[in-house]
Amino acid sequence: MVAPAEAKRLVAKHTAALVRTWAADLGSGTREQLTCTAYGSYTVTRTGSGAVTAGGQYEVKGLVGTKGLKLLLTGTSGERNFIVIFEDDELHHPSLEQGVTAVFRKVQ
Repeated sequence: MVAPAEAKRLVAKHTAALVRTWAADLGSGTREQLTCTAYGSYTVTRTGSGAVTAGGQYEVKGLVGTKGLKLLLTGTSGERNFIVIFEDDELHHPSLEQGVTAVFRKVQ
């Protein structure tokens, strides 16, 4: 269990880290680029096989362990809850491809 003050610090740290552009190589020429803003909006673009773009709003719902955040996304595909994990300079985040978690790396 994380102490409340430490949890608050970690949520702030991870929320700040989320705000940037991330890219993942899914193989076979398929890539995804995710951009999260400080204002709570996101866009994700998949190029290559199954090209698609989605976007909407995200809301941080809480801390998961010491390296993750629970997010609520609302947007073009409805509402969904999921967990993102920060590992050094990588973000483990669900892909637009159902059931796939991709490893995103910082673009900017």
